[in-house]
Amino acid sequence: MQLNPIQIRLPKRQIITIDKKVKQKDYSSRSEAIRDYINKIETLETLRRFQELTFKENLNTKKLLTGLKNIRKQVYNETLNN
Repeated sequence: MQLNPIQIRLPKRQIITIDKKVKQKDYSSRSEAIRDYINKIETLETLRRFQELTFKENLNTKKLLTGLKNIRKQVYNETLNN
């Protein structure tokens, strides 16, 4: 995957948090930390959308297992198109 540089502005408290994570060796750089945070947000948004679709379809456990493939496909397609 090719990485492209961008410039961002963050509040001081967020920079301090990121720098602490880098200092603790949780991440090798600020960029790595920010990429990981973005990936986590994307995952949370996907899970939230999954929950919305599950509720919308009124799926119980049996129906959920049956309809899971279609919901996963829809969320995947939405993610790719955004």
